Amino acid sequence: LAIIGNPPYSIASYNKSEFETDLMKLYKKDIKGEKLIGILSDDYVKFVRFSHWKIEKAGSGIVGLITKNTYLNIAAAKGMRKQLLLTFDKIYILNLHGKLYEKTPEGEKDQNVFDIRVGTAIMILVKIKNKKKETFAELYYRDLYGERDFKYDFLNKKSIFSTFRKKDKLKIDTEHFFFEKKNFNNPKLYNTFFSVDKIFGFINSGMKTERNYITLQNTKQEIKNVVRSFNNFSVNEIKEAYKTEDSRDWKVINAKKDIQINYKKDLYQEINYKPYETKWTFYTGKSKGFHGTPGNKMVQNFINKENIGFVIKKRNFENYYTQCFVINKITDINFLSGQSYIIPLWLYKQNGDVFNGNGKGKHQVSNLNADFEKLLETTYNKE
Repeated sequence: LAIIGNPPYSIASYNKSEFETDLMKLYKKDIKGEKLIGILSDDYVKFVRFSHWKIEKAGSGIVGLITKNTYLNIAAAKGMRKQLLLTFDKIYILNLHGKLYEKTPEGEKDQNVFDIRVGTAIMILVKIKNKKKETFAELYYRDLYGERDFKYDFLNKKSIFSTFRKKDKLKIDTEHFFFEKKNFNNPKLYNTFFSVDKIFGFINSGMKTERNYITLQNTKQEIKNVVRSFNNFSVNEIKEAYKTEDSRDWKVINAKKDIQINYKKDLYQEINYKPYETKWTFYTGKSKGFHGTPGNKMVQNFINKENIGFVIKKRNFENYYTQCFVINKITDINFLSGQSYIIPLWLYKQNGDVFNGNGKGKHQVSNLNADFEKLLETTYNKE
């Protein structure tokens, strides 16, 4: 059996059924402690799982897919990677990169093979025999950076046999099951300290507007003009004026209703858009309203509050980690040119309680985990 294709990329899939839900349990059983598992709802992951199941049923076969490359290293896809390694005999990954703003290791232009903003990778899965239980596939990985024409030329001329070399074979990391090259120098030193999610209790992504060019403006007066237009114009007039159409998480009629309900309120907020670049927006906090995914639980720790926080990224392609920034305002999900995660120092009460359920009677509580706070108190001899 041979399965080839370019499945759809959709983080919030409409393909939901009991059959699909049951199949996806295999990829979830090894990540029960992971909070951010949205990737497993993406249509392309479901298609990988379906192909995986079909090959298992057939007993042997090959799968060749080009998909997003997000599954290669994120924690939520650990179970997916592990199960693929357990089922197949050989796995070949050609990482085509091409994510928006991504550069080659030399700092040169890196282009996508499609007209999209996310990076892609070719996955080839080969099953030729029954494997012994708990044995892993041979895993081969190679990067392909550069401009689009260079990548097309490479792909046209190469085969699986000429693309992957002996030196491209990876040693299986039995903790994370990464599908890409990693530098594991000094692992003992690396693991002596707390991980970020053990230092802080609440970490989440920034707000996602769905229509940056409409909902984010350079000045307060400019966003006021947008809000006035949404309040006064008809749906068709708004679509024409702003050259926009509806999508799953953002519809003009819903954005207009959200504005009309809150029009007389002073909800204008300055937002961190990129490092050293701020914008203005009208923040109502309603999901699928003026903003698609407003990130209310995170944002409420910064609106009209004295707070600071970190912005970090989980994925890093550089030799040195530089994906970190300090913020004190609402922050966009793509602040660091890709999905950015926000870590507030303080958590503020919402609906009469604090996020983590403690701090009763307090206006705010620290976002530091108790064990890490004790370490600081012991180290600096101060409570």
